[in-house]
Amino acid sequence: MTAIIRVYLLLGAVYVAVTPPFEASDEYKHYPVVHHIQNGNGLVVLDPDNAGKWRQDGAQPPLYYLLMAGLTAGVDTSDLEAVHVFNDHAFIGDPNQVLNKNLMIPTPHYDQFPGVGSTRAVYMIRIASLLLGVGTVVCAGLLGRTLFGAQVGLLAAPLTGFNPMFLFTSAAVNNDSLANLLGAAGLYGLVRLWQREGKVGFWRLVMLGVVLGLGMLTKLSLGALLGLTGVAMAVLAWRQRRWRLLFVDGVLVAGIAFGLAAPLFWFNWVNYGDITALNVFIEVQGVRDSPLTWAQFYGEIGAFYRSFWGLFGGVNIAMPEFVYNCLNVLAIVGFVGFLWRGLRVRGAWLVLVWPLILFGLLIRWTLTYSAFQGRLIFPGLAGVSVVIACGVVGMLESKKLKSTKLKSKKLRGGLVAGLGMLAGLVGVFVIRPVYVEPAKLYEVPAEAAFGPIVFGEAVSLVGVAVRPGQETEPGANVPLDVTLYWRSGQQTADDYLTSVHLLGRDLQSVAQVNRHPAWGMVPTSRWRPGDIWIDQYRLFVDGDALAPNRLWVKVAVYDPENDVELTARDTAGNEIGLVTVGDGVLRGNGSAVPETVLDAHFEGVTLVGYEMPTTVKAGDQLPITLTWGSDDILYRDMTVFVQLLGENGVLASGDSPPLATEKVADNFPTALWRPGDVVVGRYVIDVPADVAAGQYRIAVGMYDGAYRLPLLAGGDAVVWGIGVTR
Repeated sequence: MTAIIRVYLLLGAVYVAVTPPFEASDEYKHYPVVHHIQNGNGLVVLDPDNAGKWRQDGAQPPLYYLLMAGLTAGVDTSDLEAVHVFNDHAFIGDPNQVLNKNLMIPTPHYDQFPGVGSTRAVYMIRIASLLLGVGTVVCAGLLGRTLFGAQVGLLAAPLTGFNPMFLFTSAAVNNDSLANLLGAAGLYGLVRLWQREGKVGFWRLVMLGVVLGLGMLTKLSLGALLGLTGVAMAVLAWRQRRWRLLFVDGVLVAGIAFGLAAPLFWFNWVNYGDITALNVFIEVQGVRDSPLTWAQFYGEIGAFYRSFWGLFGGVNIAMPEFVYNCLNVLAIVGFVGFLWRGLRVRGAWLVLVWPLILFGLLIRWTLTYSAFQGRLIFPGLAGVSVVIACGVVGMLESKKLKSTKLKSKKLRGGLVAGLGMLAGLVGVFVIRPVYVEPAKLYEVPAEAAFGPIVFGEAVSLVGVAVRPGQETEPGANVPLDVTLYWRSGQQTADDYLTSVHLLGRDLQSVAQVNRHPAWGMVPTSRWRPGDIWIDQYRLFVDGDALAPNRLWVKVAVYDPENDVELTARDTAGNEIGLVTVGDGVLRGNGSAVPETVLDAHFEGVTLVGYEMPTTVKAGDQLPITLTWGSDDILYRDMTVFVQLLGENGVLASGDSPPLATEKVADNFPTALWRPGDVVVGRYVIDVPADVAAGQYRIAVGMYDGAYRLPLLAGGDAVVWGIGVTR
């Protein structure tokens, strides 16, 4: 166990070092609560109209914050305003994005250990929180050993301590570290109570009550452990017909727990009218825009298991997917093995039920707000680790495995070493690179040179790299990547945002990224004339974008202080209204079922059908909607001809590209069409006012200059009738 704790502390030190202050698991909200108390302001009274830096976490139970305020009482933290600069455009909750994941705008030297002022206080609290994590690891080991023997305990401890997400939260200013310890300690005390059938000494009952009470003073969800304790003691009393266990011992435990938590309940009632303070917590945090559906819940399961094993920063830094898959397999094997072997052991049901209760509470919370994060069940992590360890050890010690002459001890050792190595690699190669400030460039690669285009006076676009042929679909997890090179002009005190859009049908924005340039790490107020910075932008198209369509990449620079885009000019000083630097293709087809089906096959294209009135009045406009289907690659941009034919030839026509609109002459040129594309185009024929009433014909086809696309059945136009009235 000593070696496991040493490795845990070493790994924890890595996580402390690689994560800048205020970047770890809501640390930017938790630390201001500590700061408020440390500066003699008492407990936070959360004001929904002015939530402050702590946001909803100002309504959290205060024990952790009180302890950490005492720890840092001698530190001058008056510089908090200077170093706590939130990045309003960080990609919070989106691990698919690149760069700009930092929750805070870095200030020079703010993150250098051991820090100064507020950042020094943050590092001090992180170390203290890391030490609290030692207690959680020890409790996991004790639980495993108590229930299933030393081998399970020696695996449960590293399953807890080497969990990358546990390391990340334990190496942060976060009340989770104390909640995890108290949840594990309370579970251990409850297991001991059950194994001894309630026959424990007075002081053990007192300690259990103290732990449960401190738990409620740390995190609201730990109140459920008191409920589980009550159920366990009631069951024991009923089985033994020893009601003193419930009405004397149980009342003692509950009385101590509620006695410790009572001042908090009173504080919440006086200030919020709710002993839990959930009303004001939810008012600040917000609720879902619409009720959670089964499809949404299924989609959020991935967020749950990823944030159980490791989803770092602002829930926006993920490990490689295969890592999650391997860890999930390990968990499933352990869970199945526990059901097969573990439930027969006295008290083992408690290590399963406690995490399940927390999981149920998390689901209930997810119905209110999108927060299905696995780390929120970490007060039951020790129980989860024991469950997995029990099942894995049982499998390793199975007769079938032993018959292969594999040594169970070596396999366990290899698993533990692998978990430790994984945790270390994640810290160094997954978390650390996100927060490394980019290096300035001195020139733009020749193949990317562009413009330059000058935005205002301070920023120029001097390079662009857009990979040709990029394609995506509405709502798909397939991005278009754009790389831009920015050069600073004259010195500015303003912090501008760079803006990249994908423009779709009628030049409507269908994807957008607004962010601070230079990876979101170096605001323009810190740029020096001549500095060049490279930025990568990843754009995901909205689910309601009209498709198929060409996509145009629009670039702008935005002044958030004055809420305006900076004027763009070319090298001659001419103003540019719309700066586009590349394009892509938006695939996807809507439900295009025409009223009249034709299935007329041209060479490479099918006219699926049309919609139009059966008659039109002379002098009016005749609207026609054509549905085209692509069968092959055309390699050229065709124009659709739509003609009104009389006995002597063409009376009127409404030729245009297949997908022309008022703003864009050709939204989706046929050279971009690929087999399977379905394009619905709208055309208008101005019927001459002097046309006599009678029956006429509509002719439709495609041409490029003098070349007309042939019909496979012969001819080059599809013809049908139309009546003209006067």
